Amino acid sequence: MLYFGVLRDKLQGGQEFLEITDKAIVADVLNVYRERVPGFAWDAIAVAVNQEYAKAEHVLKDGDEVALLPPVSGGCGKDKDKSKREIQASFSSLRMTGFWGRSR
Repeated sequence: MLYFGVLRDKLQGGQEFLEITDKAIVADVLNVYRERVPGFAWDAIAVAVNQEYAKAEHVLKDGDEVALLPPVSGGCGKDKDKSKREIQASFSSLRMTGFWGRSR
C-alpha cells in the first residue's frame, strides 16, 4: 500500500503492507482505511493498482501494488507564480517516483 498527500500525514507514513483476503476488491481496501481515518473524504480518493487507475470493483491479486491518491489542490503561497509548465513538470516527477512497494 502506498499513500500520498494528506493521507501520508494522517496515516503517519507513505507505505505499508496490508494483508487482505482472496478475491478482495479495491472497495475492501478503502473500507480498511475508512475505519482508520474516519471523516476523511474517501469518495474523492483515486486508487491505482499496479500504476493504473482502478475502480472500486477491481479484484486484487497477491503482489498487487495499490496506491491511494487524494485530490490535489493548489493556489496560494510561494507556488502561486509558477508557470503551468513548471507545475506540470512537478507532477510528472511525482508520478515517476511515487509508485514503489508492493501490497499483499
